[in-house]
Amino acid sequence: MTMTAAIGATMLAAMVPAEHGAQDIRWEELTDAPAFTAYADRGSVAGSGDLRSVTTRTVYKGALPEGFIAERIRIEEFDCVQKRSRIRRVTILANDGRKPETQQWAAEESTWSATEPDSLGEQKHEIACAAFVR
Repeated sequence: MTMTAAIGATMLAAMVPAEHGAQDIRWEELTDAPAFTAYADRGSVAGSGDLRSVTTRTVYKGALPEGFIAERIRIEEFDCVQKRSRIRRVTILANDGRKPETQQWAAEESTWSATEPDSLGEQKHEIACAAFVR
């Protein structure tokens, strides 16, 4: 196990939303690109009306210089009708063992971005909005 993996395993509880315990996470791989692997947790989908959120995870690969981001866990919000998304919370784990850093934005502080067709964003959108019924 690499140092980053060991740190990630022990710090995971601090990186996920408090209402979503680490033991409940079921990461589903979305893509395995050369530079990163992206995951989503279908069990974390929440919301009402047109809006849904999902917890996602990006694990960066390769030899990263010390202090670089090794892993990022986000709460992403999706507008199921207008096909757009925004980041509401992000927790970053560096590859040097520092404590994870978390940033959170209120709805009015977070900018919406269009969900591009045939993209990782569209995969996340489909997971978040799978149970959406208008």
